[in-house]
Amino acid sequence: MSDFRKNLGTDYPVQYPGVPSEQMQFPPSPENPFQVFPEEIWRMIVNTLEDSRDALSLLRANQLLNDAMVDVRDKLQFPLVMKLVASMLTENEFNNLRLVCKMWKKGIDEVYEKSPHGIRFKASEATYQAKVNPGVVLKTNNHVLQFHQNASMHQGNPFVGRRLTVDLQETEGYHFWRNLNNLLDEFGNYVWFLKYMCHDTTLFRNCVMRTPNVRAIYLDYSPDCEDFSWGVQEYLEENPLPRFPYLTILHANNFDRDVAGETICMQHAAQLNYVVLENPWIALDKSASFLINLDLLGGNCSITGLHIIAQTAPPLKTLKINVTGLEDNYVAVDKVFECLKCFTRSLLNLRLSGNFSDDYDDMLGYQLGLSNLTKMKISFYKGPVDPFISCKKLVHFSLEESGPIEKWNKSSMAYFTIDKKGDLVTNIWSLMPTLRKLRIPIKPYCNIRVYVGNH
Repeated sequence: MSDFRKNLGTDYPVQYPGVPSEQMQFPPSPENPFQVFPEEIWRMIVNTLEDSRDALSLLRANQLLNDAMVDVRDKLQFPLVMKLVASMLTENEFNNLRLVCKMWKKGIDEVYEKSPHGIRFKASEATYQAKVNPGVVLKTNNHVLQFHQNASMHQGNPFVGRRLTVDLQETEGYHFWRNLNNLLDEFGNYVWFLKYMCHDTTLFRNCVMRTPNVRAIYLDYSPDCEDFSWGVQEYLEENPLPRFPYLTILHANNFDRDVAGETICMQHAAQLNYVVLENPWIALDKSASFLINLDLLGGNCSITGLHIIAQTAPPLKTLKINVTGLEDNYVAVDKVFECLKCFTRSLLNLRLSGNFSDDYDDMLGYQLGLSNLTKMKISFYKGPVDPFISCKKLVHFSLEESGPIEKWNKSSMAYFTIDKKGDLVTNIWSLMPTLRKLRIPIKPYCNIRVYVGNH
């Protein structure tokens, strides 16, 4: 074996049975990375990294590599700079920067591509808003024709942030879909984020068939639309939806369960990591059990369904869920918290709401113990804050549409009150030292929002 390695011209050791890997001695890495690969190969490696930050970290690992690829480094830094620029501009001002040149257009589109859940824009002189840009919104046949004509006059991606929203107006019909299909036949491969706001499954299939590179699908239609679920299953069996190799995000709101809950989830179970199913007819617990790479799960479920999710879902980082009792009865909040303890190590972000019962005495001294949780927003909770004090890494904490917390001052570990000057007086900062943002109802009809530095 040693002769074989010698013939190969390498000194790397072979792993022999019974020899621990930590005892193996490897030669030190060469200071010159071009002794390992030529510059062309390093450029190919950098280009394969999807995240600009990963590519920049690779370049910074070696001075020679960093100096040799100044041109690549500048292009990688540009979208990161643009993301900072977005925080100082309104949405329209930021989008207008796409008109400067091709490099700016590409950089701004990459900012949208890397921020599927929203970009922080400047809303006014003093406030900011996180917003998902709808991209190109097509509502009428004239919109489609005009956009197609403008897109044909320029090369490359015509969609802002590679986003397309199809919002069909009631007065439009056959001509709209025919011209939309023609548009997507030519430019559909540029669409990464598709929002579909129509209640026709057949037309939805025709639309997504022409967007093969889609990363995220948002399905939404008005609940006032007439029921169209009859015959959908039969239609999809005869005309199956395509499989999207890059799809990782599915957000369905009031869309047909056969399309959102069963078909798309089942076809992409191994690759979806963000799933929100807000249709009340979708069995969220059944969907969660086979989504093996899930990071975020959102939707509606019963307390029984939440128990199943806790037992079968992968380690979730984000949970956005509305819990209901059986047959619309109230649900005990302690049973909900017990289910959440299954995600003690993985959960970072929690948004919880439900029709909770009014019995909160058991919450005094209760420890939720989600040790890695950093953000929490709970709605319709009327108990003390005791369960959340055990979340030692909590940074953002919010109680929305909840009962006044002041009534628990005498029995709870934490107290909240408003002094004569209107300032918040509380010991929550010492009980939760990592807390930086707090929104909590102190008195009836009085929500207090406090940021670090204001206490």
